[in-house]
Amino acid sequence: MKKLINMKLYSEQEAENITECLKIDPITDITEFRETLFKTKKWNYFLVIFKRLKSENKKSNIKEDIKVIELFNIFKWFEKNEEYFSDYNKWKFYHHFKEIIIEA
Repeated sequence: MKKLINMKLYSEQEAENITECLKIDPITDITEFRETLFKTKKWNYFLVIFKRLKSENKKSNIKEDIKVIELFNIFKWFEKNEEYFSDYNKWKFYHHFKEIIIEA
């Protein structure tokens, strides 16, 4: 997926996949949402967001989008969605930002 935002082209094919979180419906085993964090070669970060929207007629509509995210907001995003990260994806997040994260 590619998207032009503020005269910058964000492409998941050209960027580094940092980590992702996903929520799976326990009954249907269908992904309800997935958010994947990417970093461009110029150190800009963005999210590729996949959402399955349920409608009244019980058919699923799929929405996919790219959103630019600032460094400070990445940590808010992680904290808000931490329960949806696998242990491996948590490790990928901590490993990528190890120079920024400090001990409490």
